[in-house]
Amino acid sequence: MEYMKVDPLVSVIVPVYNVEKYLRRCVESLLSQTLREIEFIFVDDCSTDNSLSILKEYALQDDRIRIIESSVNGRQGTARNKGIRAARAEYIGFVDSDDWVSETMYADLYAALLGAGADIAVGDVWWYYGEDDIRLKKLGGKRILESMKYCDGLEVLQTQFQFWASLFHRDLFLGKELYFPEGLLYEDNAVSQPLYMSANRIVKTGIPCYFYRCDNTSVTRSMNNYHFFDRLETSKMYLQNMMRLGFYDRYKEECEANFYFLFYEASIMGAIFRFSPPEKTYINRIKSEMASLSLSLSLI
Repeated sequence: MEYMKVDPLVSVIVPVYNVEKYLRRCVESLLSQTLREIEFIFVDDCSTDNSLSILKEYALQDDRIRIIESSVNGRQGTARNKGIRAARAEYIGFVDSDDWVSETMYADLYAALLGAGADIAVGDVWWYYGEDDIRLKKLGGKRILESMKYCDGLEVLQTQFQFWASLFHRDLFLGKELYFPEGLLYEDNAVSQPLYMSANRIVKTGIPCYFYRCDNTSVTRSMNNYHFFDRLETSKMYLQNMMRLGFYDRYKEECEANFYFLFYEASIMGAIFRFSPPEKTYINRIKSEMASLSLSLSLI
């Protein structure tokens, strides 16, 4: 079947790897979107279960589905980058394949973008722990954003954005060369804040639209998984991006505080509580590298 002939308004990128248990709910929530002019780019990252077969089944039913089959497992960052480069629409969204979305999510985000003349629209997220335990996580941070439209750099730096509940102008990735680290976990750490900082205007809808699944055991939540320490590299990439794009020069204190949290605090806590026994070798490495990095930053 030919891909949709009308140019899509939105491209939604979904990395897929061994999620046959959850994939149908994700796909069906996307195909039910009230905004119809969407292409769905599913990037299969060498799944060894029935995930790819499920995708092909749905692709026969709906020509808005595009499937990219990776020849090598490159993790989520690689899959997202492939989707970004393949996307035909002006606006891009991302969904994790074990999550799902409300049927009006992309209609609401797209309308908010156009109405505000914004580069990014952000909704709120439901954290799903089970059918009887679904918690609303509203957009906020150190300072709760009250305005519907904002682009103040300091305010953006102090906000915990919901990456999955966002819709981005494609040029933020291509024009700023903001691509995800490949082959590493915690890839969001490297690019999320630089993306939001690069926007001329961000609009928040205040509408809950994304269901983030917390009742499964993902790689990033598992115990004794040494890919946890990928976060050390992606934290450095975060700082490099903030420097490259000029944000570090303007917000040095805030950028360093965010980096210290990502590289040092969160990593030390993970080394203690996510390993049995605590991973002392990495704790010492983190402390040593942090001391060296702190000296380097003090000289800038």
